[in-house]
Amino acid sequence: MRDFKSTIDIALHQIYELNFNLINVAVRIDQESKKLSYSGQDNYSSTLYKSAIFFQYTLFEALVNFLKDITTNLNNNQFENAPETVKSLSEKEIDFLNDQREVNDNGIKKKITQFNSTSDKLKKVPKYLSSLIGDEKSIALNCIEWQHFQDLEEIRNRITHPIIDYEGRVIDSSEPIMDFSAIKPIVTIAENNLFNGIIAMRWYIRELVKLLESLNSAKMEPLIKGLVTLDMFNRIAMISLSKVCGTSQEEIDKKFPVIGKQRYS
Repeated sequence: MRDFKSTIDIALHQIYELNFNLINVAVRIDQESKKLSYSGQDNYSSTLYKSAIFFQYTLFEALVNFLKDITTNLNNNQFENAPETVKSLSEKEIDFLNDQREVNDNGIKKKITQFNSTSDKLKKVPKYLSSLIGDEKSIALNCIEWQHFQDLEEIRNRITHPIIDYEGRVIDSSEPIMDFSAIKPIVTIAENNLFNGIIAMRWYIRELVKLLESLNSAKMEPLIKGLVTLDMFNRIAMISLSKVCGTSQEEIDKKFPVIGKQRYS
């Protein structure tokens, strides 16, 4: 059996590394934005913007997959020094966590792989985790921050699964293309898309912390502290991106103060 706190520390340090990658990209975007030739429409800045989108979305994936693993192992009593569970998950809930579902194949029940979307996991995993430790709780998603995540996901999907716009890319085929900077990026990303993505991440972390603290389990403290640290790293990335988006650090800290127990926006 693994120690609960040690497992959390190991996993979160890997997620922090992803955050450092996002911070590096955000700093580079800030530096490039000071150059007169910099534009969200050119290919170099488009590459930086896409990198920021990927790292923001990857952070969501890494975080929710980590929470999924924690929930699964708690349900299976695989941790030492972990919060006590008050129930077991249903077979359907366990199947969801394991990315599978049951089907009937000519009268024989069997499990098949069914990968769940990141958005579905963000909705359901906190509910499953809270139900194991105490009362079932959900993160309210009827807000602008959740829409920001959905926008982030849509842009990420457009980058990952591009559709060629033939009509918008008519060129003179008699001339070789030498100026690649003149080619329109296949997906145009605006500054507010970057900023709204990081807002969604900070909002989700805060809602997770609120949910976990409401369970009143002292043994959840390592997870809560790790999420607070994750928010701090996202704040650093947000400050760099805010300079591009024309938002001051004071505005950021007013809406998203550095969090801890009993301190939220």
